[in-house]
Amino acid sequence: MVIVVPSIHHTGTNFVLQNLLRKFATHPNTIASLPPEQSKVHVHVEPSLVGQLDHWVRLMYPMLVPIRHPASVARSWKARGKPVSEMVGQWQMLIDQVAPFKPSYLPLDVDNREDWLEAFCDKFSLDLSTDWEVVRGSGIVITDPDAELNAVELSEIDSLMSSPFFEQFYPRNDNVLRIDARHSAQTRATAAPSG
Repeated sequence: MVIVVPSIHHTGTNFVLQNLLRKFATHPNTIASLPPEQSKVHVHVEPSLVGQLDHWVRLMYPMLVPIRHPASVARSWKARGKPVSEMVGQWQMLIDQVAPFKPSYLPLDVDNREDWLEAFCDKFSLDLSTDWEVVRGSGIVITDPDAELNAVELSEIDSLMSSPFFEQFYPRNDNVLRIDARHSAQTRATAAPSG
């Protein structure tokens, strides 16, 4: 089996590739050759993604998308000197252009992440397990470890979170999302994975 992992930077890509799918060989993201059995292909969500995903979907490969709360991801981007607006654009691309392919999702920062993993394994008859240890990327340069999101960035995250897409991972109370820029994540959610 070949598993395709489309992801947004800092959502848990290294965890999925190096920990969860550690037994799968890495295949370069190229449509020039077919990956061997028991391999994984990683694709970051960026403009070149759509044609590549179409290629992988036609081959009927399962897709697993790692998810972290966008406010936490935004803090990771900002700490590395990357523009939060670019991250918001990648989330929107994931929602608009990846979600229609019906990938499986693995939210890493929710209490019931085991249920999401189990749903993926059941769907594709896989036996995957993990200790949920954080896997840090290599070569990551943090330029501002104490970076806080400003009002404009918080507004961008609030606007993004208004998408029904996020409700499956992070249910809102009374349809109001409040992000505290001093904390690394919203209270953990317990949404159930969908079929």
